[in-house]
Amino acid sequence: MLLTTNTIHRQLLFRFFLVWVSISIIAGSISFYIEYEATDKFVVELARDEARFILADLETSFDSKDARIFQLLEERLFEISSRGHFVVVEVYDMANELVAEHIAHDGKDVEKWLDKNLHNQYLVGATSYKRFSLGENQFLMVFVPLYDERANQKGHFEGVYRIPNEVLQRMERQPLVSAGVVFAAVLATIFILYPIVISMHRNLKLLTLDLANANIGILETLGAAISKRDSDTSEHNYRVTLYAIRIAEEFGLKRAKMRGLIKGAFLHDVGKIGIHDSILLKPGKLNDEEFAIMKTHVDHGVEIVKEHAWLTDAVKVVVGHHEKVDGSGYPKGLKQEKIPLNARIFAIADVFDALMSERPYKKSFSFEKSIAIMQEGKGLHFDVDLLDIFCKIAASISGEILECDAPTLKKMLKQETLRYF
Repeated sequence: MLLTTNTIHRQLLFRFFLVWVSISIIAGSISFYIEYEATDKFVVELARDEARFILADLETSFDSKDARIFQLLEERLFEISSRGHFVVVEVYDMANELVAEHIAHDGKDVEKWLDKNLHNQYLVGATSYKRFSLGENQFLMVFVPLYDERANQKGHFEGVYRIPNEVLQRMERQPLVSAGVVFAAVLATIFILYPIVISMHRNLKLLTLDLANANIGILETLGAAISKRDSDTSEHNYRVTLYAIRIAEEFGLKRAKMRGLIKGAFLHDVGKIGIHDSILLKPGKLNDEEFAIMKTHVDHGVEIVKEHAWLTDAVKVVVGHHEKVDGSGYPKGLKQEKIPLNARIFAIADVFDALMSERPYKKSFSFEKSIAIMQEGKGLHFDVDLLDIFCKIAASISGEILECDAPTLKKMLKQETLRYF
């Protein structure tokens, strides 16, 4: 069944919301990650610049006893701290021994925290960094190897950089900005695509309706052709299908199964194409040999129907509409629930119409006698629960359907089938 325009509208809005939320989260996360990484990269590069500044024009190793060298190191560390956001700056030799340091006034608590948590994670010979939080502030601790002008490593530089509040605020705003941009972009896309989707849905609905009408028309044509060949009229197919629909609706049959029931009702006797006229049109009772041949129409019908994918759900009616719940039916002698539900429903509709209709070999029975005969088959031929459902509505539906002519029945059936296709 095609969705209505209102349903499409609601689904588009819902999916728009999901797309917006999903993409916004992804875009915001990516933006935050990029900003995060950009900050880290900036601090690392800054630390490398400061490391080069520390060793500029210093050729003496840190293991020298020259007090002037160490005084110069401390002066340079002080300068680094005073011109930026490095609250702790330290120089270590190759043995990871502290050579010189400067701790800013607001870096004392940071240094205490580092002594307890991170100072055992030095990586000599490689640049590394570690982000951490202390109170409301965020810091980045950077380890940078110290190389002289001949590319000889002298030790390493440690700098603890306090990330400025404005940078943190920008990192917090960026996901919201990205979400807003994505929201606007997706909203614009929806406004552009919505009329197109609705137009395509409208066209698809028309095409599907045409296809449904064409398929139902084929069913009607095949059913009518078989009825004509069987000395019956197309009204039989219309009536049994309408009866079956009413029983199924009262039972609460699901939409998908209802479609299979309708197809099967139209094509239940399609296999009679393979039965010779001498048997099919015989006015009297068939002998055993003739009846055995007649029963093969079920197998013929199954072979015809199963070849088309759209008709596969009709097979259950075609193969099972002559089964009886006590196991005395054919072709497989199935019992009770082993008979497909659609076949059990259709069997009631088929027999009732046969009893109420005139055939070459019998006169039509009254409504009362027809119901009485069917009650005799309760639990033998017919499903007990389904027959009870039918008997409750039989008078009303037979009055509605039985006296209608072919054009009226066809119109009624078309209205019913289009509700399910």
